[in-house]
Amino acid sequence: MERPPSYTRGTPDQVCLLHRCLYGLKQDPHAWFDKFHSTILALGFQQSLNDLSLFTRCTASRMVMLLLYVDDMIETGDDSEGIQALTAALHTSFNLKELGHVSYFLGIKVRQFPNGILLSQSKYIDDLLETVQFEDCHLVSTPMELHLKLGREAGELLTDSSKH
Repeated sequence: MERPPSYTRGTPDQVCLLHRCLYGLKQDPHAWFDKFHSTILALGFQQSLNDLSLFTRCTASRMVMLLLYVDDMIETGDDSEGIQALTAALHTSFNLKELGHVSYFLGIKVRQFPNGILLSQSKYIDDLLETVQFEDCHLVSTPMELHLKLGREAGELLTDSSKH
């Protein structure tokens, strides 16, 4: 960082004292996560031991979950009042932009239905085919039964798997 040209006090070898991180510095993501982490823990959430980007808050009958990826987050759970309270609390500490119900997250298309959720990576596959210039390739059927459920005990073991 260079001093502003209008700054004339001091000697040229003096540096500026930063009161917060500047955007683009190596320390910026770490400082942002530290602030987010302390804020979310103060709201009663616990960080998952298996996925450090997952935070949960459970009561006797309700649960709120927050999944964080860089600066994108998904809030979900069975406590709609808790989710609204979480959003309001995060608005006081951060400049949030609410995008409504999730439709894409990390390249995964999300569609919600009354009986479940469908996750699809079709756009990722299309982009990959375009990258390797296979977008106009011909489809070939797979020689496998439709709706086949494979299990650990299904089928016969190969006598010598090195020949196949």
